[in-house]
Order: sequence, then structure tokens, then C-alpha cells
Amino acid sequence: MTQVLSLDELDGDVHTMTADVCIVGAGAAGLFLMSRLRDSGLRIVVLEAGPRVPVAPDDAGMQAEFVGNVYRGATEGRFFGLGGTTSRWGGQFLPFRSSDAQRGPEGYGDSWQHVIAVADLHGATVCDALGLPTEFSAPKRVDSCQAEINKKLETHGLVCATSAWLPFGRRNLAWLVRQPSSKSTETTIYCNAVAAQWHLVQANDGIARVSEIEARNRTGKRLRIKA
Repeated sequence: MTQVLSLDELDGDVHTMTADVCIVGAGAAGLFLMSRLRDSGLRIVVLEAGPRVPVAPDDAGMQAEFVGNVYRGATEGRFFGLGGTTSRWGGQFLPFRSSDAQRGPEGYGDSWQHVIAVADLHGATVCDALGLPTEFSAPKRVDSCQAEINKKLETHGLVCATSAWLPFGRRNLAWLVRQPSSKSTETTIYCNAVAAQWHLVQANDGIARVSEIEARNRTGKRLRIKA
């Protein structure tokens, strides 16, 4: 069962709970990860900075500070709440291809080659979970005529690409919250809960690990999630 609560609605100013997994953000990545872990029997907590119905950054009290060049993508077209920016996007899946990493500044290609490799490895799993055809995530074979067209386009710096579209009702990935679970896993999503502080502990192997995350709302209420 998945509960959706608001930090604003909790009684008292400070609350503490434990979890096996704490996911920060109920956008595309956070909700998909939650859906994959929900049948594991783990106790899962998701912290979402926005309300149940997604709003623009300013309405969620989120502001971006820039050092150097302004990156408009940090604020424009982004939304906070259940589903995050997927509440506004068109639902198009356009796989990365090797041609996406052929040009760019030094080091750009290497970074994108890693992204492409990860997408190739997990693309079918994601497509299956979202109800898209799994073969879409793999490079498609083309007939000789199409191959010749592609070759001519490439000489002009153009590449043919195919995409798939999620049905309208599934474009906001908040629908993953309503999916039934095969196990009695306890999953709780807290809205209006901004992850504001991380507590680290030094393990014997010398690696620092997060032992506690503290979330806060606008009025100062705090929710501590302990590992």
C-alpha cells in the first residue's frame, strides 16, 4: 500500500521515522525507482518538495542560484509535486543514439556514451514497466531503401530517429503511485517535504554514508528519516 501524506498535515513540529530506502523527489526517476522497489518488501519513504498537484518552482518556494552562466533549464519547464515535470511533458520517448555523442566540447562525447550505454542496458525494462513496446528501445533493422536514405541524410549531418509516445493518461508518472503491490510493502510519500539536511557517518571502510535525512516544510516542521 502506498500512502501520500503532506508534511503540513502532521501534528507537532518534529517527527522521526526509519526506512530501508529514502528516495528524494517524486518525479520521473523517483517514482519509477519507487515502483521497482515496492515489491521488494522494503520500507520506502519518498520526500517530495512540492504538493500533491504539481506547481511551478516559484509556487513551490524553489529558487535556483547560478554561478557563471544562467541555465534556464533549472527553472523553466520544471514542476514540483507528484510526477514532477512529467505532469507537463508530452510523453515522447526518443532513445539516445551513438550519433548524439559524435560532436561537442572535449569530454562531451565520453559522458554521453555512458548515458547511451545505460539506456541500452535498461531501456527494455523501462519500456515494459511503462507499457511501451520493448523492441522500441533497441536499434531497429531497416530495409535497404531506408538504409540508403539514412546514409544520404548522414552526409548532411542529419540522422533518422523514431520515437514512441505514452498514452495521455500515463504521461504524468504519478499513475505509478496507484499501482497495486504484490507484497505488503509499506511505502509513504511525503509532499511539501524539502530534503534540507543530510547527516553523514564515517564507516570502518572509510566511506561516508548517509545515516539520516531531514526534510522541512515552509512553516518549519521537520521530518527525520533514519536509515
